[in-house]
Amino acid sequence: MENARQLSEFILNEAAQFKTIYRAEAHHDLIGHMFTFSHALNILSDLGYESLFRRGLLPLFTLVKVLRRSHDLQPGDPIRLVSPVDRLPLKKAERAAALPTEQAYWAADLGKHEWDFGHSFKFAFSFYNHLNRSPLDKEASVENFRYLIHG
Repeated sequence: MENARQLSEFILNEAAQFKTIYRAEAHHDLIGHMFTFSHALNILSDLGYESLFRRGLLPLFTLVKVLRRSHDLQPGDPIRLVSPVDRLPLKKAERAAALPTEQAYWAADLGKHEWDFGHSFKFAFSFYNHLNRSPLDKEASVENFRYLIHG
C-alpha cells in the first residue's frame, strides 16, 4: 500500500465482497471500524505522518483478514463467537432505506440505532471520505454500507 488513495480503494473493494452482513459484524468493532481505522490512517498520511500511516497498516490488515473469514458464512454454520453483546444465532443486519446523503436518513429515529455512540456520523464520515478518494465503481460498496448504518 503506497498511499491513501490505494488504501481507500482496497477498503472499498473489501466492503464490496460481503455477500451477507450480520449485525455482529456491522457495528461491534468490525466492518464499520474497518472504515474508521483506515480513514484515520489516511488522515495521518494527509497530515504528513507517513511513518504512522505505514505502522497502522499491519493491524488494519489483520482486521481485514479476520473479516474475510466471514465472507462465505452461512446461517447455522458453526462459529466461535466471543462477544459481550452478540449471541448465536447471528442475525442479519437490516438494510437502510436511505443513505446519510439523503434527508430521509436524518429524519428517521436514529436513537434506537446506537445514535448516541456516534456510528451514524463516524461510519458515514469515513465511508464517504474513502469514496471521494477512489475512482473505482462503488455500487457494491455503497449497497453493503447500507447494512452498516441501519443499526
